[in-house]
Amino acid sequence: HQTPKPKDHPKILIADDLRDNPLVPLSTYQDGYAVVPDVRGMSIKKAKKMLIKSNLRAKFKGSGHVVWQSPTPGTKKLPGAICTIGLN
Repeated sequence: HQTPKPKDHPKILIADDLRDNPLVPLSTYQDGYAVVPDVRGMSIKKAKKMLIKSNLRAKFKGSGHVVWQSPTPGTKKLPGAICTIGLN
């Protein structure tokens, strides 16, 4: 069994700058997942805006500013997933 030479492998093209492509949200990984942003301490309006920008939906509990969130910031979720946000 021979080891294939590098020239035998197809080249992989990687986009240099995804910001120029309006179809690829900046908050979405290349593998199709959205990253949950850290919205703790934000107003309901700012938190909602941040989650929408990240392709996520929000379910708010309470009023005031964000004191907790689930899932935790940095978690990868499918776009459109619901994040529960606790306010106080």
